[in-house]
Amino acid sequence: MEDDGVGFQNPGDSSQSQLKRGGVGLQNVDQRLKLHFGENYQMKINSAPEKGTTVEIYINKIVIS
Repeated sequence: MEDDGVGFQNPGDSSQSQLKRGGVGLQNVDQRLKLHFGENYQMKINSAPEKGTTVEIYINKIVIS
């Protein structure tokens, strides 16, 4: 996901720190991913002040036999 908004004020912070400042929406997505996939996912947040924010979600491949 990507936007061209104001971004986060401290882009050097870890994704967890940015997640807490990102509001209810990002925290909600993170909690739902954790409930569904456990530890088999990763959410990366990249942000630059006045340039916007990009959120990347990686989910491990699940093989069903």
